[in-house]
Amino acid sequence: MPHLLIMTIGPVQGFIAAARKTRDLRYGSWLLSELTKAAAQSLADGNLERLIFPAPADFAALTSDDQFQIVNRVVAIIEGDETAVRAAATTAEQHLNRKIQILWSEVEAELQRKNASYARTMAAAQIRDLPEIFWAAAPFATDNQYAHARTQAEAALAARKTTYDFGATPWQGETLVDSSKSSIDGVREGVIDTTWYPRSTDRTSSNEKMRNAYAEKAARLLRVFSAGPAERLSGVDLLKRLGASDSERHFASTSAVAARPLAERLNDSPAARHAWRAYTDQVKRVGTDVPGFADIHEELLFAERLDDYILNITELESAKKRLRELLRTYADSAEPIPYYALLHADGDRMGEVIDAQGDPTQHRKLSRALDLFAHGVDAIVKAHNGVLIYAGGDDVLALLPLHKALTCVKQLGEQFKNGLEKFHNNAGDSPTLSAGLVVVHHMEPLSDALVLARAAEKHAKQQLGKNGLTVVVNKRSGSPRQVRGVLSTLVDQLTVLGNLLVDQEIASGFAYEVEAMTRVTPQAVWANETLRILDRKKRKRGEEKIDGKIREDIGAMINADASSADTFANRVIVAQIFADARRLAKPPVTVPQEAA
Repeated sequence: MPHLLIMTIGPVQGFIAAARKTRDLRYGSWLLSELTKAAAQSLADGNLERLIFPAPADFAALTSDDQFQIVNRVVAIIEGDETAVRAAATTAEQHLNRKIQILWSEVEAELQRKNASYARTMAAAQIRDLPEIFWAAAPFATDNQYAHARTQAEAALAARKTTYDFGATPWQGETLVDSSKSSIDGVREGVIDTTWYPRSTDRTSSNEKMRNAYAEKAARLLRVFSAGPAERLSGVDLLKRLGASDSERHFASTSAVAARPLAERLNDSPAARHAWRAYTDQVKRVGTDVPGFADIHEELLFAERLDDYILNITELESAKKRLRELLRTYADSAEPIPYYALLHADGDRMGEVIDAQGDPTQHRKLSRALDLFAHGVDAIVKAHNGVLIYAGGDDVLALLPLHKALTCVKQLGEQFKNGLEKFHNNAGDSPTLSAGLVVVHHMEPLSDALVLARAAEKHAKQQLGKNGLTVVVNKRSGSPRQVRGVLSTLVDQLTVLGNLLVDQEIASGFAYEVEAMTRVTPQAVWANETLRILDRKKRKRGEEKIDGKIREDIGAMINADASSADTFANRVIVAQIFADARRLAKPPVTVPQEAA
């Protein structure tokens, strides 16, 4: 009798969120996908029809296609009795564990080539201990029993996860190279020999010899282990940092994504491009030669990031001076906006839609539609100058530059809706996408940004049920700003308001005055007072009066908002940062007075 087997691979959120660099985040997501693909390949056992989820078009997707990512779950049909099911699950576990050992052996070989000293036994034990594999199965005789079997298997799997096995730490008792915990996850011990680390006091020493010794040691640590002077890395952290080929080792940083509006502006001018290239060449001549350094460009537009690559203080000051000259000459002394957007999107009511697929064939078709959506996400994100961290099934995580973040979110929502419109829950509703979009500082810890993004996505679902978007602007000064609404409608509103701000049709201080007004004025007159402030702020800029169509559109926007004018003011304030980024990327053309 066939059995429906469901297997999950972890750890998930904690493992992925343990990241200080975008590379940590990307590799953690990629690794879980690759381990799950290894399990899926084993369970398929040469027959893709055995797989319900994922549902790849061919076996190549499970072996050589890095763009084909899947969530940490496999659903498969196993023919035979309970013994056959257990054997299939055991073989899949072995296949998965072999995969991670192969990846780790490549890191070990590289460290050996570099004559790196670290706790090899401990690091290997940490890698072996990483995968968390759970599975459950239920029999079904006919396709009509499939839905019931899936319910049984899901319940058994949930019960299994609540009876977690707690064992002794596999590397317990080994002499530690470093008593410090990992600075990435705070759980595992660091494995790098402490002799590799420079003394922090040497960097600011008055003795030039000691400063040079610090720079040399820090450079060697970064070059060999991809670790900063204050980073303690476990074996799992080393896998994230070093577990890829040289061509894949550099992954765009949050700073690079934040700098892209200004980078787009510089790229528009051949002279600016040439000067920018000369500046980055100077940095690379004197900077630390780390893997992927040759591909780093945009993040070097931030003066504070130069400290990570240039350890010689004299050379560092020279590079910062050249950067100031570059921006003064070609960007009117504008600096990059130090914020980027982190997007987390997830399908709405997917559990209900899956439950409504009553047989394996329909479930497999739904899985195939999700695979096709996920496979197309990367192209959409790249078209908006973003960086995809993860796209598996209905789950998306990406870094986006502020000047194109809103249009990217809207296109992803439309793509998801169109791709899954043929599938419905029992109430007849097709899936939609809800998203959280958070604007955070490029130097904020990625783990904190992830928490905000997931909370924003959850907030959108809770408040609107489906097709929702919550945008949070979390600046370093002031309290966070948050707006929510139907995804496409909110994006359109923020885009319209952004257009008005970019074109200076409304003053930047308008929203703050409206917000202050709502605290002392009866709600019944908020709309009229908002338009009065709009007229006055326009006159203050020297214009006769605001354009009538613009005034009408803003009035309709205020009245359409069921919350209050306070929410409208908040939306203008949130729209401001996206508008600033667009203006930075494409500054308005100044018309000479006599020509006007």
